[in-house]
Amino acid sequence: NTPGIMGAGSAAEILLKKHKDELVSYNSLVKDFEHLLRKSDITYLRESPDNSCAGVINISLPEVTDMNGFFSFLYEKNVALSRFAACDSNVRKPSEILLAMGRERQRALTSLRISFGRFNKREDIYYFIGVLKEYLKIK
Repeated sequence: NTPGIMGAGSAAEILLKKHKDELVSYNSLVKDFEHLLRKSDITYLRESPDNSCAGVINISLPEVTDMNGFFSFLYEKNVALSRFAACDSNVRKPSEILLAMGRERQRALTSLRISFGRFNKREDIYYFIGVLKEYLKIK
């Protein structure tokens, strides 16, 4: 079935190009997010390397001392965020990965894994920065 094989090949090429474009978009959102963080007076520590997974940044927020309260606040503000992978929702334990990387326990306790995807827009970043500032009471 030559036409079917050619059609499948064309579909694969289209998907690959779309995937590459999305990766560029995800990384652009991460860069914009970190740029706005730096400008916002929010104290944070970048935990993930520059060449980490596309669209993902891990930061620690040393000023956040109650992660349960923080996540409740985020939930009330309709911000979906996790500390670790999707299968782990325990906000009370430190990130085992960051501990293995030699980070201090307190720093690993305040880490956030922020993922940007296909449906995220720059407006989401502005909103999230505003929510962080509200929680931390930064003007």
